[in-house]
Amino acid sequence: MALCRTDREHLCEVQTKGSKTMQEGNPWWKEPWPWLLMSGPLLAMVACGVTIWLASANPDRPVVDGVARMGW
Repeated sequence: MALCRTDREHLCEVQTKGSKTMQEGNPWWKEPWPWLLMSGPLLAMVACGVTIWLASANPDRPVVDGVARMGW
């Protein structure tokens, strides 16, 4: 346990984690959780772009007249 002084001159206890205190953390881009949480929506956006590209590159051929209609 390490001791620190707050602005009100009270002592507070801070748990240490290795050489860093719990108050000192890594920047968000160095943590794995934001990247893991952002990967799902990012993957969906890439898949949407690929789907739009495939749909525009390979359009369906129009139905020609004379096709027999099956069913109702």
